[in-house]
Amino acid sequence: MLALCKHDFLDAEDAQRPPLLPPDLAAGFDAVLTTLVLEHFPLATFAALLRALVRPAGLVLLTNMHPDMGARSQAGFVSTDGEGRQVKIRGKSWVHGVEETVDGAHAEGLDVVGSVGERAVTEDILGLVGERGGKWVGCKVWYGMVLRRRIQ
Repeated sequence: MLALCKHDFLDAEDAQRPPLLPPDLAAGFDAVLTTLVLEHFPLATFAALLRALVRPAGLVLLTNMHPDMGARSQAGFVSTDGEGRQVKIRGKSWVHGVEETVDGAHAEGLDVVGSVGERAVTEDILGLVGERGGKWVGCKVWYGMVLRRRIQ
């Protein structure tokens, strides 16, 4: 079953409340998947939201832009302005380190299961990532981990 909820955890008032889940999901989800989202939010706020969404013993699969890449670039997209010109749109972005993310999750009762993975772009995968990936050869661009919420 897919359930949707609205929660603006960057809003000062909304951030103080756990997200409102449907009654049948009030205990939380068995698993939460978040990929390339963390860089757009403060870590403590994001980790608290994950804890609120996943049930005790539930799992979170978290991936994010690696801080080595974040130090050189930030997420964004190209849009067209009112006069038809292409413009780069960049929102607020945070560069979270791998250890910082593990520590932030741990502080909210989420522990790493297994090990944290980190990936760099290498020459041998350029055919898979496309020509724009050439500027990232040798740079770590991604990290990921599985977290389990502690039973308390």
